[in-house]
Amino acid sequence: MIHFAGLKAVGESCAQPQLYYHNNVYGTLVLTEVMSQANVKQLVFSSSRYRLWRIAYHQYSEDFPLGAINPYGRSKAMIEDILRDLSDADKISQTERPWKIALLRYFNPIGAHESGMIGEDPNGIPNNLMPYVAQVAIGKLAQLSVFGDDYPTPDGTGIRDLYPCGRSGQRPYQGHRPH
Repeated sequence: MIHFAGLKAVGESCAQPQLYYHNNVYGTLVLTEVMSQANVKQLVFSSSRYRLWRIAYHQYSEDFPLGAINPYGRSKAMIEDILRDLSDADKISQTERPWKIALLRYFNPIGAHESGMIGEDPNGIPNNLMPYVAQVAIGKLAQLSVFGDDYPTPDGTGIRDLYPCGRSGQRPYQGHRPH
């Protein structure tokens, strides 16, 4: 099972934390219960790099300390803990078919496949940068505002890491196994 379902807007999570905990955490509990009943115990979970504390302004690494600073990130943290507990419980009881879980941690995947078959065109005002930029480029939104001028970068603005989405399958393994 590949679990990509969940709410993901940080600002919205701060305004409506119960919605995020109910949808993301409770929804995952229901999913794992149904999976257990069906004896399907292989799961790839779409987590978030919001689980990793920011350390300076360089590449993230899986050995960074874990933490979260908003309800969205905390909901992902809780889910990772739940999945880790499921895996540990099966190891303790030496279950014949134990959970096999992989955690994917990444920031806002963006873009579209060159064929145009997949991409992102959200309804309303986008929460992520690239769909917002795309809507400004086609005139759907009037302008893009840049906030912050005190980051330790040459022009004082934040840095975004970009990677061509069509090549994601060619990258080294980026997942994290709970144990």
